[in-house]
Amino acid sequence: MNINEVEVVTGLTRANIRYYEKEGLIEVERLDNKYRNYSSENIRELRKIILLRRLGLSVDTIRNIKCGQADMEQALEERMENAGDEAEELLTAKAICKKMLDEHIRFEDLDAMKYIELFESGRTDILKRDVPEKGHPWRRFFAMYTDMFFYGAVLNLIFLLAGRDCTITISLDILFTALVIITMFFTEPLLLSLFGTTPGKRIFGIYVYLSGGKKMSYVDGLYRCFYRIKYGLGFYIPFYSIYRLYKSFEACSENEIMPWDDEYGTEIRLKNFSWKNIAIWAVAFVAALGAVIFITVILALPPNKGNVTPEQFAENYNYSSKYKGYDFYIEPNEKGENYGMFTEDAYPKRGTIIHLGPAFAERHIYYKTDENGYVIETGFVIEGSNDLYYSSWSGYEYRLMWAFMMADEKLSSYFSTEAFISNTTEGPFDSGTYFYDGFTIKKEVDTTGYKFKDDKTIIRNSNDAKFSIRWSISKNNR
Repeated sequence: MNINEVEVVTGLTRANIRYYEKEGLIEVERLDNKYRNYSSENIRELRKIILLRRLGLSVDTIRNIKCGQADMEQALEERMENAGDEAEELLTAKAICKKMLDEHIRFEDLDAMKYIELFESGRTDILKRDVPEKGHPWRRFFAMYTDMFFYGAVLNLIFLLAGRDCTITISLDILFTALVIITMFFTEPLLLSLFGTTPGKRIFGIYVYLSGGKKMSYVDGLYRCFYRIKYGLGFYIPFYSIYRLYKSFEACSENEIMPWDDEYGTEIRLKNFSWKNIAIWAVAFVAALGAVIFITVILALPPNKGNVTPEQFAENYNYSSKYKGYDFYIEPNEKGENYGMFTEDAYPKRGTIIHLGPAFAERHIYYKTDENGYVIETGFVIEGSNDLYYSSWSGYEYRLMWAFMMADEKLSSYFSTEAFISNTTEGPFDSGTYFYDGFTIKKEVDTTGYKFKDDKTIIRNSNDAKFSIRWSISKNNR
């Protein structure tokens, strides 16, 4: 017999039935598909519980009577003695207690239906109190999305450490969200089977068990997680997911049992919630976000620090290209005394370099060294006669500054340096000279014969138009 049929036969609500199962007053058989199968014996037990609860016996007392730890006649006598001091509706219970005592009824022989019928004319609402705790939908909502944030933060760190590419999670886009959901699907059941809670649920004082207070198995947790994604989140289908969230919030607000708890027989136990929980949540959130930012910054720093040779400078530049997802690389090529050129290579295979010619204009990336062979200046020259775009050289500016300035051992602040680099690369067609902590950046732009299409594009305005940009960064004597 399923729970719907039990509701009809006993007159109890689903919440009542689940509550008595949770309190250990009935033991329900589980089928192979994990659904509950209520037996005729369960029905008789529920009817006995209905009668004794309407008589005013507590759930604990009924449990003790059933387990043989208390005598039913003694419990009825105590109940009868106390009934006289209660409200008028309990006079019926007193009379039935007297009748049952006169008939010397034992729990094993109790015909519950015979006495339940006596309550119809003066029915009490005592059974309405036998329901699970309030739903607290906001606590459950924030607990779930706090867990999702933690799973996303962990995946971010894994991708950063494994790929050394800060753009990879952005490029994954929807796929990354799917990976977070998959991580939740397989990780949450493990945490519930071990601890009965997850980090997000623990912060909000939420614990999940099987009925009766037993910890669920990993498979139990998988079933529950599947039903929650199905009924609560609508498989993350756009718009339908929002609808399912709304319906779940509404049902939880009305203290209804959530489908994923009902389908699989799990129960939610809530502990006290206060401002301390909110403080813990804030600290955990900041800590997780801080860890991602810290690792992102640490991995962004170049492999070679201080004074660098052309080879080391190229390694810094290439590291930045990979980390920022540019996929453009350089290597020292032509060398002269205190002067040299870098060869630019695009989209290299792993461990190799593919040489490509210039795309739209003649361009050169050069470097100068001091008497010790350390790079003291680098820059590029681009000349051409086609329409030109900001992205054509802004990447050079950013990576050359980054490879040079971030390697400097006297620079103490990553974020201030990063901000300077970003600000300096703005205004792509503006000439100027910039100074920052021992470095000088110069840019000379000649747009003769060109007109501006927008703030990132210039187009030819005459047949003899020519464009050139000369950009350099140098380290000052200190």
